[in-house]
Amino acid sequence: MKNKIKLPGARTKFSAIILAGGKGSRFGSSIPKPFMSLNGKPVIQHAIDTIEPLVDEVIVVSKEPYKYYKHAKAGLTRAESVYNGLKKCSNPKYVIIHDGARPFIKSGTVNKMKQLLKDGVKSVDTVSEIVDGFI
Repeated sequence: MKNKIKLPGARTKFSAIILAGGKGSRFGSSIPKPFMSLNGKPVIQHAIDTIEPLVDEVIVVSKEPYKYYKHAKAGLTRAESVYNGLKKCSNPKYVIIHDGARPFIKSGTVNKMKQLLKDGVKSVDTVSEIVDGFI
């Protein structure tokens, strides 16, 4: 096995695909969940604000472009949407895929995922403990 040499200044490339192509039909709203307002801004923007500073590029997968972010067209299924997002990635080494209707991702979680991927873990899934507010 050859030794990998890391060049000075070279860094690992990370892309983030934010999925926002759902219809929100189970939610019962004419506005898809990622684009509903939460504390004065769209739900999707909360996730993007956390993830964007930690990656090299953000691709939003949706029916229509969202702001100035790189856009991929939503597919008929989640898998097709992910594939469309992957095709828009600019030669990344790693890809983080996040549901745009989930606004509460933390930067520590993203950093932990990045480190696990750099350490050779093939796939990382996030799970957050749900704290029951009622006893």
